[in-house]
Amino acid sequence: MIEIIELSSVSSTMDTAFNMIESASQNSDFAIFSHKQSNGHGKFNRKFYSPLDQGIYMTIAIKESSLPYKLNYFLIPIIAAVSVQKNIQKFSKDKIEFKWVNDLYILDKKIGGILCEYKEINNNNYMIVGIGINITKKFNYKYPKDSSNKIGYIVNSNFNLKKSIYDIISTFYTALYSPSISKIYIENYISNQILKRGMFITLRVGSSLISGQFVKITTQGQLIIKVKDRMMNFSYGEVKKILFNRISTL
Repeated sequence: MIEIIELSSVSSTMDTAFNMIESASQNSDFAIFSHKQSNGHGKFNRKFYSPLDQGIYMTIAIKESSLPYKLNYFLIPIIAAVSVQKNIQKFSKDKIEFKWVNDLYILDKKIGGILCEYKEINNNNYMIVGIGINITKKFNYKYPKDSSNKIGYIVNSNFNLKKSIYDIISTFYTALYSPSISKIYIENYISNQILKRGMFITLRVGSSLISGQFVKITTQGQLIIKVKDRMMNFSYGEVKKILFNRISTL
């Protein structure tokens, strides 16, 4: 099992992980989780609100050389998302679904997401996987008005934060080290996708908006949409945002 570091409060577990690697205080795989983040962030530096003991705020740092086989980088957020879902679904009566590529939803509300970055640090390639999940809402924390009605939660009094974090890490590593389990996780992700075939969606790619019909998620983690009579493929990192309406399908 990798080293797991527990912290009371940090600015961001992602930033802390990068600092630990760059300072050479960690040179093998490790994970950190914090009970609070003052500057948690997601993809494209979007704010992720992280009040004390109301969610899972963690980062896993993976040294590429530690993996027994070459893994498609685009599949990392998918495997991480399914690892989270497998360990927290039991705490929710409502189904947890995925939205390509890094979001988890309950009843059309986002409960969290996965942020992956791939960097060379000190002559080693690292995959840094940030995981942020809303677990419960305490009414003394004031979310911004434009965010409060979009944020979902898993509310269960039996939720054990530390055990769930350890279980997620164990599940994630089991899949990473097994191509056959990774394949099952990818199939799980595709079948539990909030985007459905024929759904009209709009992608924000750079400064452009591209609208079309959702076709599928490939087993290599790519999104395919149909724009007029042309198929277009997109990979993790290209798309800034996906706008969709669940009822707008053929």
